[in-house]
Amino acid sequence: MQRAQELAKIEALDAGADDYLTKPFGVGELLARVRAALRHMARPASGPAVLTPECGARPTPKTRTTCGIYMKQLRDKLERDPVRPKYFITETGVGYRLVVDQ
Repeated sequence: MQRAQELAKIEALDAGADDYLTKPFGVGELLARVRAALRHMARPASGPAVLTPECGARPTPKTRTTCGIYMKQLRDKLERDPVRPKYFITETGVGYRLVVDQ
């Protein structure tokens, strides 16, 4: 079984993934990996880094409804109290913010 998991990781990384996280994982590890990914991103000169979801080589549609559904799923899986999120915060009129403990 471990060999199959290793092959799945290799395939994902070879296909373009920058990182691979296996279950079960802790929120602390996830946030550390997000911080590391953000450090490696090229930041635009005019403002903060923006994450763009992609599926393969094509960008995914970023409709308000689709993002809201994914954010709810993330909160349900990662927040202790999804109704009162601590890490994935909604910024009204802007989008979402990831809060990282310092």
